[in-house]
Amino acid sequence: MKITYLNCHGSSRWTENWPAGFFYSKSKVVDGEGSVDTITFGPVFIDPKYHRQGLGRHLITHSIEHAKSLGYRAILTLGYPYHYEPYGFVGGKRYDIAMPDGQYYKGLLVLPLYEGALEGVRGMAVFTEGLEMEEAEVEVFDATFPKKQKEVLPSQREYEFASTELDES
Repeated sequence: MKITYLNCHGSSRWTENWPAGFFYSKSKVVDGEGSVDTITFGPVFIDPKYHRQGLGRHLITHSIEHAKSLGYRAILTLGYPYHYEPYGFVGGKRYDIAMPDGQYYKGLLVLPLYEGALEGVRGMAVFTEGLEMEEAEVEVFDATFPKKQKEVLPSQREYEFASTELDES
């Protein structure tokens, strides 16, 4: 499983000095008969010193074009609808794409990359397991950094709400 990092200048090499970036990973839509490969990106991360300067917009628009050039049919992501809707993302419910629990959440967002890309496609969004970690693995990883107080920020609570709110439209 390959995860690619894209920095704010469109390069896929890792550099400590980039103020923004995010990850790509493979995903798919699975039904009882097969699956359709898709691509996923996120989360967007931007150094707070560089917020509100267009870096997020640059990363997202560049990534949409890059995904098209790679031949993907669609992008699936989990996030705030208001961040992604301006780029054409819509809730998975519109395409009958649900989370593995069969529910349609407002935070599951889908962007077909060409006309008819998701025609006849429906099912369950499956994201890479490469980004999932057991709590013990997280603790080992965290131990490699200087100790600091863990806290939950308001934006994390907002994301939790957005990703668990059912799409009842």
